Amino acid sequence: MLRLSYFFIICCILQFSAAWIYPPTSFSGISTVIQDKIFGVPFQYALWLAVFLTFLFDATRNGFDFYVNVIKPFLPFFLFGMFSSVFGIMPMESIRLIALYWVMACAAILPVSIANVRAARIASYNTFFTLILISVLVSILLPQIGAQSYGTVVAWRGLFTNKNAFGWFSAIALIIAVVFFDKKRISKSLLFIILPVVALLFSQSKGALVSAGVSLLFVPLLVGLQRRVSLWLAVLFFFVISVFISGLVYFFFTDVLLLLGRDVTLTGRTVIWGMYFNSMSGSPFLGGGPGSYTSLTELTLPLAYRLQDMGAILTPHNIYLAAFGELGVFGLFSFVGILIYFAFFQYFNFPNLYSLACAAVSILLLIGGFSDTHEVFSAGLSMFVMILFRAMALKQFALKIDKVNRDD
Repeated sequence: MLRLSYFFIICCILQFSAAWIYPPTSFSGISTVIQDKIFGVPFQYALWLAVFLTFLFDATRNGFDFYVNVIKPFLPFFLFGMFSSVFGIMPMESIRLIALYWVMACAAILPVSIANVRAARIASYNTFFTLILISVLVSILLPQIGAQSYGTVVAWRGLFTNKNAFGWFSAIALIIAVVFFDKKRISKSLLFIILPVVALLFSQSKGALVSAGVSLLFVPLLVGLQRRVSLWLAVLFFFVISVFISGLVYFFFTDVLLLLGRDVTLTGRTVIWGMYFNSMSGSPFLGGGPGSYTSLTELTLPLAYRLQDMGAILTPHNIYLAAFGELGVFGLFSFVGILIYFAFFQYFNFPNLYSLACAAVSILLLIGGFSDTHEVFSAGLSMFVMILFRAMALKQFALKIDKVNRDD
């Protein structure tokens, strides 16, 4: 089962990160990632089949309890997703996205369920390290494959579709490298930290770099609070800090952007946000259904036409707007609730490195989601990694409790 666990983690990271050798593509292309991947469609369906069959075998042998415990925070989110699908603009496509999301969740839990936590951690650590290393080497040695033009500069894209995808992968890799730093392998651990930092800088992924930096600053703060204060005192502390930061952003947003050399529209994003929000306001409670504002649909096509000077804009470039537009206001709250639980509450309930890694990736998504859509009801790397780490956290905590009970 250890080899099977390794196999699933490696294949799933390849699938959800879209790490492949692609032809050069523009940022505004409409062609899908799967269509651009050589053997991409057979790989995806073969992986889904393997996940489904292994899940049936594992559930028959061990039951569903572990899977249910891991996905409990997602149940309201799935419920609102189903309601939005039924009353949305494309019910069958939305339900298909939800089904694929369930498969992704099972694929993240499965390697931990069939093997031990250590094996799953080593497999994910080594896979991220290998893909970062290969991507950096390809970007340096084969720039015709691993780099692309970005304005007046050349940005690295490695094995990924574009620089932003490479930057986001590098941000998650940096979190894994720091949280699971191995003191017994200092050289490899330091190299694993350096490579994502270099990748973030040369991919020109400023948003991912800032989000990763804030996430890593959050890690020691969360550890310190968990050790010294109660949960609700920590909640009050973060609430006050959040209100303070929100106030600073509200009053000094323009000044900070000008100081950083960025335009006040965030490269046109504020214009995109306004148009998408006006479209979404027509269905504020149920939304348009999963996928309605994150792909080419009857809702995004007229918006893309009006925004054609910026390229083919098929998403709102904001994860909160995407959740609101597809699931409605209550679905948005359920989605943000998952991220807040992962970022904060879970570590107080299950204080181990896996909860800490899950929290850091959640903060990464919470911050990075302000300027990019990333994933809501699309099966993507961020959610896969968070569910994987949550499964590790729960299993590790259960093993610790069992050990304590046996010692007593």
